[in-house]
Amino acid sequence: MAKPGLLVDSGALIALANRRETANQSVNRVWGDFFGELVTTWPAVTEANHMLPDHLAPVLLTWLERSALARFGHGWCGAETVRSDAKVC
Repeated sequence: MAKPGLLVDSGALIALANRRETANQSVNRVWGDFFGELVTTWPAVTEANHMLPDHLAPVLLTWLERSALARFGHGWCGAETVRSDAKVC
């Protein structure tokens, strides 16, 4: 049986990384109970990093890098591609 997917936009990514966001607890509660695949896109990650305070952008990238759930657009990206400008998934 296939795992369910959860499409995540930049707002949820921002709330995940920033404890001061009002949706932070809700996002953590939903993702804490979720057993499927997190599906997002490079534009959502880019927007989230642009909107986050400078000190929190690396927090989001590190979480995505370590998460086995992260899937970007056209296929799976390994941890090495999350921070690489040279590789595109």
